[in-house]
Amino acid sequence: VEASQDALAIYRAVRDAAGEVTDFLIEDCNARACALWDTRREALIGRRLLEMFPVLRETGLFDVYRHVLETGEPFDAEYE
Repeated sequence: VEASQDALAIYRAVRDAAGEVTDFLIEDCNARACALWDTRREALIGRRLLEMFPVLRETGLFDVYRHVLETGEPFDAEYE
């Protein structure tokens, strides 16, 4: 993971009382992700994805993430 040229992060789903995914929590990330987000790993771990990138909800990409998590189906189309 650390040798990857891609920014990689491990997320955990945050669910409400009804079991709906409301956000994703960053559990770990590689050095490339830290460089991309211009911060240290310690500053990213424990943060919520929508806190960092609220635009994900506006663009619909958050719904894509939830769909992939809930169904296990890959999302292989280019997203704009």
